Amino acid sequence: MAGDEHSFALVSLSSVLIIVSPLHATRISVALTPVATGIVPVMVVLTYYMMRNADYILSRIGQRELRAINCLMGMLLIAIAVGFVINDIRPAFPVLNGG
Repeated sequence: MAGDEHSFALVSLSSVLIIVSPLHATRISVALTPVATGIVPVMVVLTYYMMRNADYILSRIGQRELRAINCLMGMLLIAIAVGFVINDIRPAFPVLNGG
């Protein structure tokens, strides 16, 4: 069951990355700063809770559902990575921007 615990931790870490990565990629305006500082601690506490209770949560979820969650998180991480690559390639190739 050690591999399952690592998979569940990856799902939790992915949740934090989903919240943090858009904030890191763009500049946070003064109006969004309270929102950002409120979301990140909540996600950290939620991730900590999920990791501490991973055995119980895994017993409630089941293997089939865990595999589905892992597949969805993998696709989401790939989508985020593709977005970063596309954003980094555009400045190098002005033709992609239409100009």
